[in-house]
Amino acid sequence: ILPGSIVARANNGNGGSVTTTMGTLKCALPPAATAGQKLTIVFRPEDVILRAVNPSPGENSFPGVVEQAIFLGGRVQCEVIVNSIKVRGEAGKSETFEAGQPVTVEIPRRSIHVLL
Repeated sequence: ILPGSIVARANNGNGGSVTTTMGTLKCALPPAATAGQKLTIVFRPEDVILRAVNPSPGENSFPGVVEQAIFLGGRVQCEVIVNSIKVRGEAGKSETFEAGQPVTVEIPRRSIHVLL
């Protein structure tokens, strides 16, 4: 759960940019949402994509550091610090992440939900 505010709507009306303490996210916005409006961003941990550090990250990607990685059988649950915000994400059991490891955290646009 991240508090934020709308920076701008896209010219085509499909979404826009939202600033949060984690960084700026691009996402779908309700039709009534306006620039400057306060909102809350939510996303599910299983939708967060964790990757080795990416020198040219894509949309909604941020550098982070793994704080904790827990093997849960079929998946690895990770807590990653991104700009002082703790983000939970999950990776497949074949992926290896360790505490202290730098990673890139990506939150797909389709996975972001906006609460006004």
